[in-house]
Amino acid sequence: MRWFAALAAVALGALAAPLLLVVLVVGGGTPAGPDGGTGTGGRGVVVPGEPIVLASVDGITVNARITGQVAAMVTAAGAGGVRLTGGGYRSPAAQIETRRANCGSSYYAIYEMPPSACRPPTARPGSSQHEVGLAIDFANCQSRGSACYRWLAANASKFSFYNLPSEPWHWSTTGR
Repeated sequence: MRWFAALAAVALGALAAPLLLVVLVVGGGTPAGPDGGTGTGGRGVVVPGEPIVLASVDGITVNARITGQVAAMVTAAGAGGVRLTGGGYRSPAAQIETRRANCGSSYYAIYEMPPSACRPPTARPGSSQHEVGLAIDFANCQSRGSACYRWLAANASKFSFYNLPSEPWHWSTTGR
């Protein structure tokens, strides 16, 4: 448990604003990275089989490895007049429920149907960047015309966040 206290101290010390609210550890997970591997190109690398440490930044739960960049992005957006809100980490059970809601309830719909066949497009369980806390769905970015989307399109890459082109609300460390 000493590593947990050390991580919390580092995370708390890294943030100038009181954005970090809670830290917890969940089971490991490894969606593929942009190169088909398990890393994220140095941006919040997730180690296969290792527990995922989560932290909440201004109400958005993410992988603790990216709290600094998320906190900086939320702060910068706020300074630009845009409030970023939304959901980050999604448990495997929640990913299955999301697939059921967006794709249908059959085994095929949940586990095999291509994500693009769902409305809206939804990653298969075990392949979502949300399941490892490396993606955020921003609640106020439902269209490319929103102030949220315009701000993120102009600035998110400065914080190593990239948009999934089919979903204006979905931003991650991999763009997937």
